[in-house]
Amino acid sequence: MGLANVKEQLVPGCHYGCTYCAGRGPDNPFSPQPSAIKRCPPLEYYRFESFSPRGRFWLAMGEYLHKQRIDDSVIKSMYTCVNCKTCDELCFVHTGKVTEVFREMRKEIVDQGLGPPPACRKVDASLASKHNPFGSPPENRRKWAAGLDLPQTGDTLYFAGCHTAWRNPEIGKSVVNILRAAGASPAYLAETERCCGTHAYWDGQEDVALDLAKHNIQAMKASGAKTVIFSCAQCYRTFKHDYPKLLGEELPFETAHLAEFVAPLVAEGAISFNDKPQTKRVAFHDPCQLGRGMGVYEDPRAVLRAIPGIELVEMERHSQNAACCGDGCQVVTTAYPDLARATARDRVEEAKSAAEVLVTACPNCYEALSRAARTQKSGMQVIDMATLLSEALTKG
Repeated sequence: MGLANVKEQLVPGCHYGCTYCAGRGPDNPFSPQPSAIKRCPPLEYYRFESFSPRGRFWLAMGEYLHKQRIDDSVIKSMYTCVNCKTCDELCFVHTGKVTEVFREMRKEIVDQGLGPPPACRKVDASLASKHNPFGSPPENRRKWAAGLDLPQTGDTLYFAGCHTAWRNPEIGKSVVNILRAAGASPAYLAETERCCGTHAYWDGQEDVALDLAKHNIQAMKASGAKTVIFSCAQCYRTFKHDYPKLLGEELPFETAHLAEFVAPLVAEGAISFNDKPQTKRVAFHDPCQLGRGMGVYEDPRAVLRAIPGIELVEMERHSQNAACCGDGCQVVTTAYPDLARATARDRVEEAKSAAEVLVTACPNCYEALSRAARTQKSGMQVIDMATLLSEALTKG
């Protein structure tokens, strides 16, 4: 349990002082790969070493090796990690393992009865009782799909996720439109679908996440699904990467993010676009859980380039170096909203210098960035890739 699961990282520890994960400035010429000037959002916001990946690593080492006391400052350090995985990308000693250490430290905090933060506990209670983070009756999950005549069984299943079902129904409707245009007949679990559990998984309440995972997999098996499509980057990574670890077995079906599913069809000409394009200068925001989390960078860009009238440009920080929206697998948005909002504002400001439209491929990123754009009165249009693609399709 807890930090014992990552002792291979903690025993050698972080002794290099390289600052690859925490540095701010031009690239280190000795680094194995390039990095953006701004790397760690909590460090940028709080400006203390304890909020850097290196600082958190030392705190976790102190707990595991020396049983140092976990106080409020340690808890805040651990729960302000936005899980953007930039440190996973940059660390040449613990490549791909750094944020997992922080997750296990959160589990340690929960096991000692010291966490998660109160706001997160409220969300987890809702996940356990209502199976969504909003406290809404489970039957409300299906409302976005009213009139779409989606069956609950079929080879291709669409997992909408909570933030699409309750807050961004246009994304779900767009996905259905796209899948049908591609010749698929999508099924949908309706109220049988439950939250993927990413919030509980990343705030240390793993038992809540495990219950949700067991239910979702059983429901999908019963649906006869051979392929499950996701429009939410967080749901996608949770299923494909985290569920096998939670359940101790591989998934009994294929999984794909919408961008991965659609990109080859667009390349083959299997999806056609209308002949009245609107010229738009577009920048793509890489969701952390889709990009650094799952290694998907080119597919959403290929889809955007194929849409007539789209001029795809890159922000200063993109692809492996892309900046985070601040959501933090919903944990940071829940527990430290000021940090989340500041991170989103920074990303919108960066987008303004490159494009007219900011496109992403995750409803959580969409919410964070569109909220920041409205608050700043930036004039920046923020749109989800599914919505933009659906609007560009030839109307049948």
